[in-house]
Amino acid sequence: MTRVLVICEGQTEQAFAKDLLAPHLVDNGIYLFTENMRGAVSSQRVARFVRNNFRNFDRITTLLDFYGYHDREHDSRQAQEAFILQAVQAIMPHADVRGKFLPYVQMHELEGLLFSDVSQFEWVQDGWNAEVEQRLQSVRDEYANPELINDSPLTAPSKRLGNIFGSLYNKVEHGSLIAESIGLQVIRTQCPNFNGWLSWLESLDR
Repeated sequence: MTRVLVICEGQTEQAFAKDLLAPHLVDNGIYLFTENMRGAVSSQRVARFVRNNFRNFDRITTLLDFYGYHDREHDSRQAQEAFILQAVQAIMPHADVRGKFLPYVQMHELEGLLFSDVSQFEWVQDGWNAEVEQRLQSVRDEYANPELINDSPLTAPSKRLGNIFGSLYNKVEHGSLIAESIGLQVIRTQCPNFNGWLSWLESLDR
């Protein structure tokens, strides 16, 4: 049995981890637990969450959005993850941080993964129609994969959903429903960064 903690940015990420990742991994003897940062993500806050939970789990990772990261100092996901790792190592200089902790930052938002199959937005029942589906598909068609839907206060994935659905889309309520309907296999085939992280999680039973 491998006990893994996922430090989540907020409720949406926590629901995704609980509803999709945990059931997928438990058959492999990997038990997923979550901790909700409730927003205001910074590398120092992540480091404190890791330190406070370090002795209680076999592995620790994160599920954070690149968009809106409070103290983002880099323009790439890899560099930002390295920055997080450095912050944890600085606060725990004598611990085997690299052996136990893997930071993961989702490009650009978790909501981007939902564009892997825009037809599943039909779960937003009051706001669903053919025109909405076409608008969603037009967004998806702009990018080679859903993770590239961009990092901007106006055009990030959640902002685009707000523009299309208005208040009818509830990220916590609808996010997991849509993701579950799409399925992890479809998401991972279209989202290479996410697939790499999920593959690492799956490998922890070995």
